[in-house]
Amino acid sequence: MTFLKVLSFSAAFTLAVFFSSFDHTSAQTGVCTNFTCRYGECEQFPTTYVCHCPAQVKGQNCDYRMQAGDSLCLSNPCWNGGTCNDLGTDWYCTCPSGATGKDCRQITTAACQFNNPCRNNAVCMVNPASNGVFCVCTGAWTGSFCETPVTLCSIQTPCYNGGSCINNICVCQANFTGFQCETYRPVNTDHVIKILNKGWYLADIWVDYEQQSGLTKFPVQQRGQIGLNGDYAFYVPRSVVLEGELGIVFTAWAVAGVRIFSIRVPSTPLCVHTWGTTLFPAWTFIDCAQFKS
Repeated sequence: MTFLKVLSFSAAFTLAVFFSSFDHTSAQTGVCTNFTCRYGECEQFPTTYVCHCPAQVKGQNCDYRMQAGDSLCLSNPCWNGGTCNDLGTDWYCTCPSGATGKDCRQITTAACQFNNPCRNNAVCMVNPASNGVFCVCTGAWTGSFCETPVTLCSIQTPCYNGGSCINNICVCQANFTGFQCETYRPVNTDHVIKILNKGWYLADIWVDYEQQSGLTKFPVQQRGQIGLNGDYAFYVPRSVVLEGELGIVFTAWAVAGVRIFSIRVPSTPLCVHTWGTTLFPAWTFIDCAQFKS
């Protein structure tokens, strides 16, 4: 029987990925779970991975903010080997055979769509190089079609990075996740400030604070803009002291209207809900659990 082989988060991690008979290729390996996409989703390919980042985020692991003038394609929005085309204020994907949709995420290959060979909630994917399909197993399953159960606790070192195997499940230490605790999950220590807008207006939003370099303090401002039903998050370095001389000041202003609020942040994470109209905006604090992420 073939099992998932995992070292540690600092070493090479091998995820068992199996090609089906449609592709006439033997088992391949990938590296997706070793490089957790900090703010995005990881797409597994036979021998590599791609991180698909949310808006305003870029980088191989979705760990950098977009800068003014950056191409929207730097967020890697296209799945399944699609090619991104930058339109300036938007993007579209040129999809390979077997994929469709704005981001090429919808699989149209008949083998996946109508005769999916992958079992037990495995993900059926297309190999762009050959247009064949392969199965990415999830949980306690292995085999070409993820049809064979893995008796996890019976194998040597079933859980990595200090995890414990209990009832065929790995209970992971803090900062680790995954079927065998193989994925390092960094804890975000930044001050997090989020806003959800339900108002019928476009709002300019910004945070002001000071950072220190040696004996010199310098002002910093992060800016954003948010429309109806939009949400936005600011991440301020933990080194900024909330009780300091300036702390963090969070401001929102309805475009072509009036100031919604300007508050000194008392603690983080801090989440705010705005509503109303351009000339009569309103706001309140809300539970951060109302945000998707």
